[in-house]
Amino acid sequence: MRQGLIYALDEKTGDFLWKYQTQKPISHSAPLFEGDKIFIGDDSGTLYALDSKTGKLIWKKFLDAEVIHSSPAFYKGMVFVGTEGTGLSNTLPSYLFALGAETGNIIWKFQVDFISGKLNLVHGTPAISEDVVYFGSENGYFYALAYDSGKLIWKK
Repeated sequence: MRQGLIYALDEKTGDFLWKYQTQKPISHSAPLFEGDKIFIGDDSGTLYALDSKTGKLIWKKFLDAEVIHSSPAFYKGMVFVGTEGTGLSNTLPSYLFALGAETGNIIWKFQVDFISGKLNLVHGTPAISEDVVYFGSENGYFYALAYDSGKLIWKK
């Protein structure tokens, strides 16, 4: 099994500071820096929270997904990230998750619609404004959810 590595370098000198090894490669998810933490997803379906100064693992959470290609977003103490299930089948659905940034506990998850013959995956980074989480899925829908409950406001 191949792993992924996250490296931290000093921004002024480029000197190596630390590295952290994930369970599988990180093929798409970009790191999110928030406060003293870094959040990133890997191709095992796991989201990680690392201490930005030391690289030590704070928590990790498997999100019942094949992979995480979405980059995480942060809002009001929560981390939001999309997952990818099986794509053209509904054996393993795709979701948008909201987790507590301090603990990694799942606050809610929203299952995207399964549209036969389409990829039903969440690749993009969620956008959040005025308590609404916006994200698109490769099924063709764009969703707006209440940030605190995951309740659907609308989809187009």
